[in-house]
Amino acid sequence: MIKPNMMEMELIYAGKFTMGSPETEPDRQDDETLHEVTLTNDFYMGLYPVTGEQYLAKEVLD
Repeated sequence: MIKPNMMEMELIYAGKFTMGSPETEPDRQDDETLHEVTLTNDFYMGLYPVTGEQYLAKEVLD
């Protein structure tokens, strides 16, 4: 069994960035409008997708 705390995490710092895609991008969809996003708090994000085993282990610990 994989322990949930063994996941590799990266700290994402608060700040601003532009999300979406330019109108000139090939295959751009209507819901990809460029807009500014503000993160008000730092947070950790997993470096890899969560496996089913990790997800189920987390449910057992909660």
